[in-house]
Amino acid sequence: SNPHLKYILWLDGDTVVANPAISIHQRLDDIQQQQQQIITRDGFENNNTNNKNTTNFCMIWSEDMVGPNSGVFILSNTRTGKQLVRDALLADVSKERFRDQAALTLITKTNSTYQDCTILVGKKDATLLQSRVRGQSMFLYKKNDWVLHLSNHNRIELLQSITKWLPTSISTTTTPLQS
Repeated sequence: SNPHLKYILWLDGDTVVANPAISIHQRLDDIQQQQQQIITRDGFENNNTNNKNTTNFCMIWSEDMVGPNSGVFILSNTRTGKQLVRDALLADVSKERFRDQAALTLITKTNSTYQDCTILVGKKDATLLQSRVRGQSMFLYKKNDWVLHLSNHNRIELLQSITKWLPTSISTTTTPLQS
C-alpha cells in the first residue's frame, strides 16, 4: 500500500510485456479516447460507460472470447480499488475453473459501487490491454501491442510463442555464466 503509486498493473504469470515503451498513463489515455466504443455484456450492461473516465476508476479490464478476462488489469491504488480486490478474494467461487476471473466478474456484477467504477474494455478494443498469439483475429498480437497474454498454452507453445516474437538480434541459445 504505497501511497505514491497511483495505479497497480496486474499481470498473470503467463503474460509478457511486449512493448515496455508504453506507460500505464499512455494506455489510460488510449482507453479514454476509445471510451465511446466500450462494449459491455452479461451483467455489465447496467454500467453507464458514457459517464466513466480513466481518471476516476477502480479497475479497468477487458473482454476476450468468453467474457471478462482477469489476466491483465489496471487497479487504482485507492480505498475502493483495494477493497475490490479484498472482496474478490472473499467471494465464494470455489467451484469455478478460473476463480480469480469468476470472483472479479461476480463482485463487479453484484456490487453497485464496483459497477460504477469498473471499466470493461470491449472485445473490439481488448488489445489496448492484452493481445493473444492464437484465437480470433481481433485479439491477435500486432506489432507495438502492449501486453501479450499467453493464456491456456502448454510450456512448448509458450516457448514457441515467445521465441516467435523475440527480435532476431537476441540469441535463444544459452551461454555459460561467468563469475
